[in-house]
Amino acid sequence: MLKILNVQRTIGLIGTLYRAAEKVGVRYILDGFSFRTEGIVPIDWCYMDGKYVESVHKQFGARKMKTYPNLRILNWLRWMLIKKIKRVRLLNYIDYNKERVKKLLSEKFDWQWYGEKHAENRYTIFCDHYFWSKKFNMNFAQIELSGLVRSGQITKDEALRKMGNTKEFDTKEIIDLVKKRLSFSDQEFEKIMNLPKKTYRDYKTYKPIFERYRWFFWLLYKMNLVPQSFYMKYTKK
Repeated sequence: MLKILNVQRTIGLIGTLYRAAEKVGVRYILDGFSFRTEGIVPIDWCYMDGKYVESVHKQFGARKMKTYPNLRILNWLRWMLIKKIKRVRLLNYIDYNKERVKKLLSEKFDWQWYGEKHAENRYTIFCDHYFWSKKFNMNFAQIELSGLVRSGQITKDEALRKMGNTKEFDTKEIIDLVKKRLSFSDQEFEKIMNLPKKTYRDYKTYKPIFERYRWFFWLLYKMNLVPQSFYMKYTKK
């Protein structure tokens, strides 16, 4: 259930952006993803779609999804093919260097680095620096550092040193906050943390459709309507 909250957040944000773009007649949505600094996440770690959200919610949800801006496949295709709305990953087209950007933000806007990737707020600290590693043995720092090595921004030795010197967070206060926000008792939280691990394969998703119509999504990729990473990961069996 905790894992699907991140999926819901991401899918809901994308669904909201498409709806807003359609409403005001905007044809381009700028996406801040950068393969150079964020790396390529394994599909078992990151798979998400609107049907996946609905499937998990149907099994575990306590409220109706009346106002949730889900990303259903027919709406998504309509926004792309009829409304001609494109998501553009702008940072993939420039020489985006993470340390140079951090320096610029600090000098120009008095921005302060919060110490680690996804440590900008307490919930992202909980997810990236406790939940993923404790529950699923996922280390997203490894993905980010691998991307920085491939793009030549750090060396392999530097990446290995950083892996061994990640910032430690006081997670007790953060865990207590998460329990309070999600109305989990101590027993419920421990039960969730100790349940058998599941992946998107345990629920209904759109992936069988993506696989069956791989040729169609190849055309969308060639038309620059879906990212190459989507075609390579989501449509492959």
